[in-house]
Amino acid sequence: MKRMSLMLALLLVGVQAHAGAVFIAESKVGGKIVLTDDACSNGRQGKFAYLTDPVNNMGDNGCWLYDKDTHNALVLWSDETQVRTYPIEKFNLTPYGESQVTKYSGRNAM
Repeated sequence: MKRMSLMLALLLVGVQAHAGAVFIAESKVGGKIVLTDDACSNGRQGKFAYLTDPVNNMGDNGCWLYDKDTHNALVLWSDETQVRTYPIEKFNLTPYGESQVTKYSGRNAM
């Protein structure tokens, strides 16, 4: 039973780690900040975001929104009460993100 629980936990983390990553930036500690196009859970507004450490272990997660007036990604990490602001130009568009831009070009999808 303990082994089954561990396998399920690993599968769930793997699913989150492979969410539809749209933007990726390097974090201050050498890991990644990943902004996805997956909806946040628990009725929270925005899209799913997560952090990785330098060896790609998943760290904190949260929800993000794009502020089109300031061109910033606004992220509320699960262990914080204040929104963090990240300039969107610090992020790289992933190949998946590029495919979504192409797919929805001409529409207000993103």
